[in-house]
Amino acid sequence: MTKQCLNRRIPDIETLKKELKEWNDKYDQEPTKINWQFTNETSRVKLKSLYPDIEQCKEQRDKLREKKSQ
Repeated sequence: MTKQCLNRRIPDIETLKKELKEWNDKYDQEPTKINWQFTNETSRVKLKSLYPDIEQCKEQRDKLREKKSQ
């Protein structure tokens, strides 16, 4: 958006709003395609640090619940 719409001085806020709306409407009409390079399974391997360990989370939850109940 900065390069396509805001790469110059805009004289007033109304002009800015109008141009941003026009840019956004056009952008919404021309969706960008995404070329995914991997599947869900391979993403979990490649991005392991971003996915929580479900079992570990459950254990932590259970420990917290146990402490609260004491």
